[in-house]
Amino acid sequence: MKEHNISGVKVFDYGEGNETIIFIHAFPLCSAQWEPQVEYFKNKYRVITYDIRGLGYSLYSDIYPLMMEDHAKDLIEICSDLKLERPVVCGLSIGGYIILRTLQIKPDLFSKVILANTRAENDSNENLIARHTIVSQMKKGKKDLFLNQFLKNVISAKNYENENLRNRIREIMSYQTPEGIASTANALATRTNNINSLDEINVPVLIISSDEDKTTPVEFSNTLLDGIKNSELEIIKGAGHISNMEAENEFNQILERFLSK
Repeated sequence: MKEHNISGVKVFDYGEGNETIIFIHAFPLCSAQWEPQVEYFKNKYRVITYDIRGLGYSLYSDIYPLMMEDHAKDLIEICSDLKLERPVVCGLSIGGYIILRTLQIKPDLFSKVILANTRAENDSNENLIARHTIVSQMKKGKKDLFLNQFLKNVISAKNYENENLRNRIREIMSYQTPEGIASTANALATRTNNINSLDEINVPVLIISSDEDKTTPVEFSNTLLDGIKNSELEIIKGAGHISNMEAENEFNQILERFLSK
């Protein structure tokens, strides 16, 4: 495994396959979320994971707030710096938001796209208020309270009873600083509405959803399916929002089928 520092963003580079897959993690996790996929795919593909700016080992200055445009710019710079020619990209939740915005800026950057547990819409007023609540909790030193509440919402009730899984997701979330969590919440609140540009996506797209995802219900994936011409939808049963960890074997098999086409 090689490590790169690209303008303060920590990038992890595995394998030496002819085809490259970039994985972009969810909020408020880091690249460690993709451990099951790295182990599964690194012997066949070059696998790239990275900590989005503000989370994990990626640098963040609290002088200026982060916005979604910063995350899209980082993804474009990673592809340029590593000289990646039309890689496959897979993003879950905020990872999907980053991809959708990047496609608006650089529509030919990727060869295939996987959008997992994500949506094209920007935040509703209710969600904007929820983002403010997160920032407020970070300012008041209530990170643990936030993480405990958030964890119950992002994995299914059945998987929440899986102590090893629950503790691992909680552990990855606990790595994040209050400043990083707050800055990423701000970026989530500043993303664009991508509904009207879905029909401009001209590469094959795999959409993954989970039937117990309370954060991003299946209806949002159906909107993506309706809007993107060359797309297909897979729904994982029994999983919540963090589907790649809750149902890692099924998630990997779904990706493998898509990549082999």
